[in-house]
Amino acid sequence: MAIVDLILFPHFVVMLIAIILFSVSISMVALHKPKNWLLLHKFFASLGLLTGIIALILLGGLVLEILHGILGLVSIISFTAIIVIGLVAIYKKDKNVRKIHIWLSRIIYILSLFLIVLGIVTFLFF
Repeated sequence: MAIVDLILFPHFVVMLIAIILFSVSISMVALHKPKNWLLLHKFFASLGLLTGIIALILLGGLVLEILHGILGLVSIISFTAIIVIGLVAIYKKDKNVRKIHIWLSRIIYILSLFLIVLGIVTFLFF
């Protein structure tokens, strides 16, 4: 496959948009700007998850025969859980739950960056 085929692959394009939305969400937390950063953080994280689910649907089915597919499904499920944990942390005002939300978010975000590379390699060479 060629790079052009990758760029035209709907799953890749939509998943790239999802990771950009998650990156924007994380930057809101890191910078605490603008003033309503928490609302924007929740909005962009939720939109990123929705976009990721749409990218999964665009495949027409799960591809669990490859590592990228397995870890991708794990990351979508994890992002869903992380958003729920984040909402629980806000409404319960529990610092331990907040720490879990922060650390799981970091781990899954890094996994997602790895998944982009793994997906590109899988698409181009296998």
